[in-house]
Amino acid sequence: MSVIAAVGLQVATSALVTYPYEVTEVTYKANYQPLPNSPAALSAPGSVRLTSLYSTLKHHLLSSPQGAFELLRGAVPSFLYSVAYVSLFPAYASLFNAVLPTPTLGAPTGVVWRDALPFEAHRALATSTWRVVLQPLTSLLYRTLLAPGCRELAPIFPSVSALWNASTRTTSAHHVDTSSSSSSRAATEAKQRVNEASDRVAQSGVASLFLPSVSLLEFGHGILSAAANLVVAQAGLPILSYAAPQHFPPSPRGFGFDVLNAALWALGGVALRLSAMAFRTVSIRLSVQDTATPAASDVEASSASAGTGDKGASKIVLRPKRYTGIPDAFASIVREEGLGALFRGWVVALMLDVVAVSSTMAMAAASLPQMTEGPSF
Repeated sequence: MSVIAAVGLQVATSALVTYPYEVTEVTYKANYQPLPNSPAALSAPGSVRLTSLYSTLKHHLLSSPQGAFELLRGAVPSFLYSVAYVSLFPAYASLFNAVLPTPTLGAPTGVVWRDALPFEAHRALATSTWRVVLQPLTSLLYRTLLAPGCRELAPIFPSVSALWNASTRTTSAHHVDTSSSSSSRAATEAKQRVNEASDRVAQSGVASLFLPSVSLLEFGHGILSAAANLVVAQAGLPILSYAAPQHFPPSPRGFGFDVLNAALWALGGVALRLSAMAFRTVSIRLSVQDTATPAASDVEASSASAGTGDKGASKIVLRPKRYTGIPDAFASIVREEGLGALFRGWVVALMLDVVAVSSTMAMAAASLPQMTEGPSF
């Protein structure tokens, strides 16, 4: 009974705290809000200005007919995704270890990142490739939160068939009018090529969920996150050296050197974490871009707003012109929305990282004496 109660408490905590934050963050990253008075702003006249996670949360609560339930949109698919991620990973890890065995332990050097690098690299490859395997489910989860058809459904318990149809139906790309007599032959042929390419983009069903570009971004996000964790662990080593000097001797160069060393490692960890956040932002954008309005061509940009949620949810605007790939997505976001658009929500994310690292260091410092002294009878 105690185990069931603990699991129930964890699920309830996730539903009431962690998941609403996830919904708010994903919405904030996906919302298209070009810089004011820029040419890109003309393509999204109904864009919603969200300046922070707090403003996004407030926007959900005040503008959605669902009220606070809007923050639990997609909670059931997310829970099922989490169960699949955790329960199936041991089997995948066994298969991965059979193909790429775990590195053997060498002589310790006393440098955390150097000693842990082979194991962390192996684990990072395993988790990152697992993210690639689950990429269709990840894109499906993003679409349940952001696709216009999904946002018109009930937030918590929608119709399964309606949710599936809305999240796996991508729109046909916008066709350019080629009948204008004023167009030159070269321009007409260019428009026809755009239309042919647009027809190839449109797809539906399970096939619409397999996105190689998103798989690559999910892999990169996993590698960068693992590297950030390793670098931050190295930054926290001076803290352990003063909290438990018998296990982690302080540097002979003195306290000032330890502080500077920790600060440099921490800055490196922050840079890696921000890079991982940028990869996630682009992954979200590419996952949902074809579910909004007909994608604009490279010849004529659509002027229609890609607003979603006018009926059953708070309004969110997706970019009306589709990204042609990963480089175009990065460049377009920076050019149209500013560099900060890649790192939306970074303040809260880094604060949560600080809390997680601090608690891990505290637990490590507290458990070291027990691990070395053994149990007392």
